[in-house]
Amino acid sequence: MSPIDTIKAKLSDKETEDLLAIWTENNRVEWRDEAFDAIQQILTERGVALPEQLSDKETEDLLAIWTENNRDEWRDEAFDAIQQILTERGVALLEQKPLVTHKKLDKTVTGIGIGSIIAYLVGKQLAEQFPDSPIMNVLSTAVIGCLVGTLAGMIPYFVGKARGHAKLSKVSLVACAASGALFGVLLAGPLALLFTIITLARKKTPKHETAEPTDGHVFSESATSASSEKPSS
Repeated sequence: MSPIDTIKAKLSDKETEDLLAIWTENNRVEWRDEAFDAIQQILTERGVALPEQLSDKETEDLLAIWTENNRDEWRDEAFDAIQQILTERGVALLEQKPLVTHKKLDKTVTGIGIGSIIAYLVGKQLAEQFPDSPIMNVLSTAVIGCLVGTLAGMIPYFVGKARGHAKLSKVSLVACAASGALFGVLLAGPLALLFTIITLARKKTPKHETAEPTDGHVFSESATSASSEKPSS
């Protein structure tokens, strides 16, 4: 197995959005060249067009991004990369606009939430039109249970997101919503607690960690040596 294939296997679990961010920032200090080759292959296989990297952008464009200071559109790491690029080009950094962030609604939570609300409204309308229908009663109970399960599932979902376990967080949210629809809060509540415990028990994954530091496959040598020099707390 080649080094690129090894890195590719480790990066394949990352969300497309995260891979695009790493690709765009093009931080060769933190990531080795092989990591970018692996990211390029993964994105190509997913049918995603590769965006322009920051290092290829014109100075005028980088200054515009820097000045706008839009932290919703660009990660903090992107601004670090822009600062480094402009400094290397001998360009003075302009004053940034006041930092104002409006965090985008989480797509998974938003999708499930909107879907549950629509289903609830439709189910309620049908239940009112067919009050004596046992099917409508079951449907209404299931929809309400799904809403309750979704609310309970948000706890392990956001805990998982914060600890870098994106897949586990999505599984926990969907599982809680489904269990709420089928069995109500009696199962959704304990299941949410179980997923939260499992998530907390797993090792927290930093933003850029995809392998053990000793592997030396993903991180660049300078980044690895820099991290090893940090004093332990």
